[in-house]
Amino acid sequence: MAGVGVAATLAVRLNPPERVGSWGWCPWLVVTGRPCPTCGGLRALSALTHGDLPSAWAANGYLTATALSAVLVWLGSLVWLLTRRHGALRHGALSVAVLGWAVGLGVFGGVRWIVSPAWFIA
Repeated sequence: MAGVGVAATLAVRLNPPERVGSWGWCPWLVVTGRPCPTCGGLRALSALTHGDLPSAWAANGYLTATALSAVLVWLGSLVWLLTRRHGALRHGALSVAVLGWAVGLGVFGGVRWIVSPAWFIA
């Protein structure tokens, strides 16, 4: 999973979404006319690769928090693997975390639609 994350981050770093048309168009936005909860995610990831946390948060706060959390979880898993400290990971914790993340993404997207979808579409 870490390799997939690194590859995706590298792809965004090498092909920045700030260039018009660099990643194509969003089919969800074209079909519905409304942004999805992940809208601005590429811009957020690009800003993170440049160390610009405020711009990343403005582009998509949820993805920014997810990326930072994923790094922390990965580091925690690495420490657990190296030290074999039992109790660090509980059975079913990953399922609960993924479910919580998905629910949070839905809430985040809903709040973005209600507040004003125009503020994050560049």
